[in-house]
Amino acid sequence: GEGQTTGVIVEKEGYILTSTFNFLDKPPIITVILSTGERKIAQMLGRDETRRLCLLKIESDASLPAAQWVSRDALKVGQWTVALGFGFGEGEPALSAGIISATHRMGAKAVQTDANLSPANYGGPLIDIEGNLIGICAPLSPGNSNAAAGAEWYDSGIGFAVPLPPKEKVYQALREGKTLVAGFLGVQTKALADYQPGAQILKVIDKSGAAEAKLKEQDVIASVGGTMALDPTHLAA
Repeated sequence: GEGQTTGVIVEKEGYILTSTFNFLDKPPIITVILSTGERKIAQMLGRDETRRLCLLKIESDASLPAAQWVSRDALKVGQWTVALGFGFGEGEPALSAGIISATHRMGAKAVQTDANLSPANYGGPLIDIEGNLIGICAPLSPGNSNAAAGAEWYDSGIGFAVPLPPKEKVYQALREGKTLVAGFLGVQTKALADYQPGAQILKVIDKSGAAEAKLKEQDVIASVGGTMALDPTHLAA
């Protein structure tokens, strides 16, 4: 919680995306060191506990250089990526190269890469070879909701970066200071046979939202809010 970590300026007014990994204890003082060496005290705005990202804000008299996002639709499996991070405190960033393994992992929240990611990268950028921002590196785990879950995979070749451009609704919620957590539907589900999309209900929890909606065992959840549920992991995300 007191170690150095990395963040990415995503708006010229001083908005910085980083990982919640180094902010699990919500420190009262956060100091940002810019590339110029200038130090700024940052305010933490919102947190997304499902994407493991948080948004910081610093005040600056001048416009700051903001990262340029690459569209996720333009990403391709196999393309080269570079992960950067200052987590070890050196003057130059740690660098790790790899390829994109998948563009929609962790319930479509993250891009997967085989570039080695570790606490030195968490909060830092995953970029393409032209320097465009693909996502913010963060520890994620498909079957564990612990606040630090996913960190046990560091430098394993299984790493995740979360795309969250300012135009996204989730980003705007963070800008408004909201804390986002996973919702509780109240069902236990299993995957359908033959890799069909959807999630079949095994059990409905009493007095849950699912029970109030009159969902029943053996029902299949095909979509939520207009978004197709690909499988139980996607549904939970």
